[in-house]
Amino acid sequence: MQELVIYLQQFNGLSPTDLEQIRSKAVPLTLGKGDYLPRRNPEANADAPGDELVFVCTGVLRAVHVDSQGVEVTEYFIDEGHFVPGTDGSSRRHASPALQQALMKTELLVLSTIAVRELSASIPAWDLLLSRIKTRMDEYRIAGMRPAQAGDATACYKEFLEKFPQIAARIPLSYLASYLGITQQSFSRIRQKLAKNAYRPAR
Repeated sequence: MQELVIYLQQFNGLSPTDLEQIRSKAVPLTLGKGDYLPRRNPEANADAPGDELVFVCTGVLRAVHVDSQGVEVTEYFIDEGHFVPGTDGSSRRHASPALQQALMKTELLVLSTIAVRELSASIPAWDLLLSRIKTRMDEYRIAGMRPAQAGDATACYKEFLEKFPQIAARIPLSYLASYLGITQQSFSRIRQKLAKNAYRPAR
């Protein structure tokens, strides 16, 4: 729970009482390795707007969809200290119908649609804060989106290591290959080549 408070304290305008109210409405959710984040409402239209927010306290999720050939495609990864993009209605036009899968035991906090609306009614700074959170979610999603398959896979992998070293060291290599849009064999060759050249990502 403290992870969420630390995240919210980046933004101005919330009093200790406001923070405690937000904490009281956040519901813990634990996903085991391989579990998928439940959809807000499986019966609802995928384009229906929603305001549910999901925050990652510990663990890593991957956003994944199945393409027209039936192949799983990893879009991006989400680690600790971030809200999960795509679980609200803010980016539906731009995001594919991805599911979020836990790559290890993952602890989440969920603010339901009802909770978000109650916070809007009781905390004056909430609506502005929510807008900033959604902007941050979009920025994180766009920064982490899988590269175009026509790109240089080696360069894309290096960029991922530079931007997300804390994720790269913790996820199965098969998912990184999926993210890069290449086979596991091709990915193994890239890693071997980088190791041979003693490549180290900048910190």
